[in-house]
Amino acid sequence: MKKYKHVFDPELSMPFIQQYKDSFDCNLDSRWLFYQLNQPCHQQHAMPSAFGFVREVLKDAEQVYSPLLIKDYSLDKLVALQTSSIDALSKSRLNQKNQFECIRQTAAIQLTQPHWLQSTFQINCNQTEIAVQLMSIFLQLTQKQKGNTELKRLYHSLLLNEGVKMPVLHSYDYSHNCGIISEIIQFATIQLALSLFPRVLLPEILGFTLAYCQLPTLIEICFPDHQLPTRFFKKRHQVLVKQLKPITKCIQAFLDLSHQKQQQALWHRIQHGFWLYQLLMQRCRDRFNQTLIQEPSSRQNITRLFEQQKQQVNYAKLSTRELYYYLINADLFPDVLAVASTKADKWLRMSALFNPLPFKHYSHQQLDTYIDDIYKAEVSAYQPLQGKPQTSKAAYIWGIEQIAPMILIDGCWLQNSLALQHVNSEICDILFSIYADEIGNGHLQKNHCYIFQQLLNSLSIRVPPIYTAEFIKYPGFINSAFDLPVYMLALSYFPIKFLPELLGLNMAIELSGLGKDYMRLVDEWNYWGIDSTIADIHISIDNYATGHTLLAKKAIQLYMDDVSKRTGDAKMLDRHWRRIYRGYISLQFVGRRFKLSLPIYYLINTLGACTK
Repeated sequence: MKKYKHVFDPELSMPFIQQYKDSFDCNLDSRWLFYQLNQPCHQQHAMPSAFGFVREVLKDAEQVYSPLLIKDYSLDKLVALQTSSIDALSKSRLNQKNQFECIRQTAAIQLTQPHWLQSTFQINCNQTEIAVQLMSIFLQLTQKQKGNTELKRLYHSLLLNEGVKMPVLHSYDYSHNCGIISEIIQFATIQLALSLFPRVLLPEILGFTLAYCQLPTLIEICFPDHQLPTRFFKKRHQVLVKQLKPITKCIQAFLDLSHQKQQQALWHRIQHGFWLYQLLMQRCRDRFNQTLIQEPSSRQNITRLFEQQKQQVNYAKLSTRELYYYLINADLFPDVLAVASTKADKWLRMSALFNPLPFKHYSHQQLDTYIDDIYKAEVSAYQPLQGKPQTSKAAYIWGIEQIAPMILIDGCWLQNSLALQHVNSEICDILFSIYADEIGNGHLQKNHCYIFQQLLNSLSIRVPPIYTAEFIKYPGFINSAFDLPVYMLALSYFPIKFLPELLGLNMAIELSGLGKDYMRLVDEWNYWGIDSTIADIHISIDNYATGHTLLAKKAIQLYMDDVSKRTGDAKMLDRHWRRIYRGYISLQFVGRRFKLSLPIYYLINTLGACTK
């Protein structure tokens, strides 16, 4: 199998591009696609249409702005890349009524920004400099860090102050509302679609982001000297201007990964993404101007696109070890997701068969007591190390090697938690904050996967990058080492379908970071001179009083409050509690084969070494 230079190597994307290169349908209705992309459970099936749609509009941008394309790349030319000015509306149209209409029309654009970045720091690449930079940029652009007011919330306030009803973007009625001009929907659709292809279209995403940081909103373009509510626009300008240098640095780092010939091709693609943003903004301005002159033309009838791509790999017959590669790279092999869903469901059903509920009828008090009892039992069971550990240093090093497929994707089960923003924004914020902590909040040194990679390096354990086929072929791993990682990855791609189970699994994972096992692990690793940072950080960040364990419990309680409010049915509440507990116990059930295999294979490995 061909070796790739890095996780963003364009050659990695070629099988995907070849499979979907002819997926565009000239009759495709962007409103239908916008609706599908706002339904996370439908995104897999919409990927061919989304890819074709983006490529077609990119061709338009390339054609329209070809005179402005810069042939040869250099840092100076990158810094000099600037968007073109867009004309304001004529003076006769600069009034309060039209400004209100512009604010109402452009909500879909504002509320999907910067959606295209949220998949660029997923688990397959989160240790790379580029992914770390992109996560930092995303957190800054959205202002999701603690203590900051999110730009989206400021925009919500703007809509409320202007008397504009908050749009429900994921509703069928909104996407097919003829009162919202098609170019606005197309702009928002592109922003959503780009997020599905974080590696396939990364050059275009980088250019798109640079243009986004340079251009004002359509509202400011149309009404430059008109009196606008200042708080949102002022804050947005401050935030975006500060990210111009980071995104430029990120583009430079990305291009530096490639040889000169490939670099030039990627430089052109970055510019295509850059001018794509400009084109979309220009089209929206022109169409909005037209709507103020004449009645909008009738919308085309919806033509749905059903793509049936020939599946080249029989994913259902793959082992968990083999599935690991495809699930890590699911953005390149989306057909694997159907098998992932089936496999996750099977594991969950089997988990429930052998594990009775700790309490039958749910209440917050019952949950508090149950979690509190587990935590107290774990902490009280801890005994400080006295003398030499029973487990040898060699055994620990071998064990560390075996958990690499899991810890190198630490946090993966929550990597798509932002898909929950339309389901329950509070739960979404909690789960995403946990994921952001797991991968360092835009700081590589705090990234758990990176910390574990440094541990591997310190022990001279050299494993291939997780996104490569060589990783699953690494002879040092036992097969069962891939069971839990594949389960967590599978569940992560269906955060809405498996939300109760995901909440339960998250609770189990966060609790597992506390108590006697991790505390004893730290003692024994320190005794043997093994860096215990990865264990220390989990004990700290998962703490019961204020850390991830508390957040995990809060997310469950918010979910159950929502179920109770929506149904008012005690039986329904208990049914959802069974699903949550099924997810909770699945961590232990799915990991059982690995736990039993470890001592057996270590013994076999040791005996084998002795006979050589």
